[in-house]
Amino acid sequence: MHLLHQRGPLHDLPDTPEAYDAVLADVTEQALARLTPAGSLEHPDCLDDIGDTSLGITSLLALAWRRTKDPRLPEAVHRSLAFHLRERVYRDDNPGYPNLRIRDSGFPYARYVLEAGAHPIGDWPSTVWALLQAVDVLDAADGLVDDDRRAELLEVARGYWRWLTEATFFNPQEAGNQAIGCVVGGLMLARHLPPEEAQSVGSRAIGLYVDEIRARRVRDRGALLPPSTAVPTTTTTARSPCPSSPRPTGSAARRSSPRTATRSPATSTPASRAAASTTAAPATANSTPASSRSSACATSAPASAPTWAATGATPAGAGTRSSRTAESTATSRGCWSGRSRTPHAGTAHRHPPRLATNSARARPRWPSTTG
Repeated sequence: MHLLHQRGPLHDLPDTPEAYDAVLADVTEQALARLTPAGSLEHPDCLDDIGDTSLGITSLLALAWRRTKDPRLPEAVHRSLAFHLRERVYRDDNPGYPNLRIRDSGFPYARYVLEAGAHPIGDWPSTVWALLQAVDVLDAADGLVDDDRRAELLEVARGYWRWLTEATFFNPQEAGNQAIGCVVGGLMLARHLPPEEAQSVGSRAIGLYVDEIRARRVRDRGALLPPSTAVPTTTTTARSPCPSSPRPTGSAARRSSPRTATRSPATSTPASRAAASTTAAPATANSTPASSRSSACATSAPASAPTWAATGATPAGAGTRSSRTAESTATSRGCWSGRSRTPHAGTAHRHPPRLATNSARARPRWPSTTG
């Protein structure tokens, strides 16, 4: 059966019992008209994805017979099922198939392309669909398929399951629909097996779902990233104020912020800029002392921060004018975090602040965390 690709949204399709009956009736008429003397239901122009096609239309005919009891359908099911069992069940390894765990196992499988070695990669999903269609026919076999043919089909379905779970690696294409189809096929097959074997097949199917499907699923709805793509915390952080030290605002921020002293006009002399950078700003009622802000940020420093940042010890070079300017700038920002220019956390807060570039003012040299 040659079906067109799905190109429209599913919610636009009719979803009523009458609509499904109309589609099934149309497929039934096409299949009866296409049935060849050999019993094939394959489309004559189809060259790939063909190994399970005829069996799939056979399962639809079996479903139509259960719903309509059309007297033309038992003969069509019998002939098409005999064709699949005779012409489309392969037991020799397909040359070039790379996902075999056991070679020359003799287990049956369905080929994606009939020619040997032409497209062996597609054999795993084709066998999954063949297993599902075989158990669909078994579900509708009562009064439709004779006992000998039913036993032969059950043996092939059992072999499909063993080829999928023993002779090959499970879900080699890492496709969720194929993996779930295999599990469902195993659970449906277990209903047609003796109790002991049914227990074994059912447990194996549930185990594959738990260990190979559910355990490996990607939890995208919670925005959880795999470990290999997680964003390091030292590259980019949100600019959020320290919760224990509110940032001064308004006129208090202008009076207490040392940035007004460091941002000197270009016409000022180096001596005046040095004197302005070392002048302490008067404290105001709305401003927070620098010592309390530094201690508040030091308590929230990450575990990977340098030792000197957690203990409060003054590192080498902290007494220079450039380092004092950086410390006063960080204090006036109320522990606001910015983007780190180096891979090390250079101050008591998470990342060193981004300072305004000025050719007349030396940039601070952050101490190394090694040693």
